[in-house]
Amino acid sequence: MDCNSKPVKNGTAIILMDGYKYYVGTDVNATFKLAMLSCDVPVGGVEVIGIDNDAKKQSAPVSANIVLPVTDLGNITACANSALAFITYTIDNQTYTITDSLNSYTVTTGRTPFPNQTNIFGVKDGNAHISFDFDHNAATGKYPLSNIYVNGTYSSKLNRPFDVEVTNYPFSFGQFWEGNFQGSFRDSADLNTKSISVTFIVRK
Repeated sequence: MDCNSKPVKNGTAIILMDGYKYYVGTDVNATFKLAMLSCDVPVGGVEVIGIDNDAKKQSAPVSANIVLPVTDLGNITACANSALAFITYTIDNQTYTITDSLNSYTVTTGRTPFPNQTNIFGVKDGNAHISFDFDHNAATGKYPLSNIYVNGTYSSKLNRPFDVEVTNYPFSFGQFWEGNFQGSFRDSADLNTKSISVTFIVRK
């Protein structure tokens, strides 16, 4: 449902189950379905966020236990928070903005001084794509960029300092990474130096 309690026909449901995220679009009846085969019922249940793609609004996470054979979550109102997400970057004097096919994932490495590693990426029509990762604490701050891949160019060497500034840290499912960085790196293909600046808001 949207902010006016009307069905959302151009919507997306993000389903978090067993640590994996699944993206399902709404149909002409403004409903969504995810069918899965599994030997075991997910222990942690399921969390779902509903998104109104037209209004750029999303619901708060809805939690439920899995009930076989069908788990009915009822109506989800996509009106609680902004769903605005993007990666904007400038490289070779050309600016690109990606608003679809955005994602992120975080793993715990246990390394010191930054025990977590996050990869953030986005793709647009095959012409614009970017992926970068950095190690960090569970807090806002500046963290060294580890790698970057952009528009077919992979960094063979980052010119330090090259830090990602995280201005908003997402502590839970559905919240957003927000931040920026700028610097230069050596292209692994032709060894030329490229400068890049990036601003991002990407859902956890």
